[in-house]
Amino acid sequence: MGFKAIKQHYDIGYIVAIYNEEKYGGDCICIGSGFVHGLIAINIETGKVFYSSLVTPGENSEIGQLAARIKADEKNGVLRALIDEPDTFARTFRYLLPRIGQ
Repeated sequence: MGFKAIKQHYDIGYIVAIYNEEKYGGDCICIGSGFVHGLIAINIETGKVFYSSLVTPGENSEIGQLAARIKADEKNGVLRALIDEPDTFARTFRYLLPRIGQ
């Protein structure tokens, strides 16, 4: 699905997650905050990028600069390659801690 690759490639500090966004045609990789999860939405199937009315690509803000980079990569094919990259995660271990006083 590529959401991890996108987060790492652009060094995104925002929340990156997959949501079903019917208004954008289905499952999307969304970049946003705890208040607005879809500041930038990337349709997984088509690779088309959608922007919230709060975001203007190229504006002098962190999210605006990120949107401009994603927009450029949508045109040159880099974004499609990131979407198609399989997400891999390190194995997580469960640790059981003793309870104090027992």
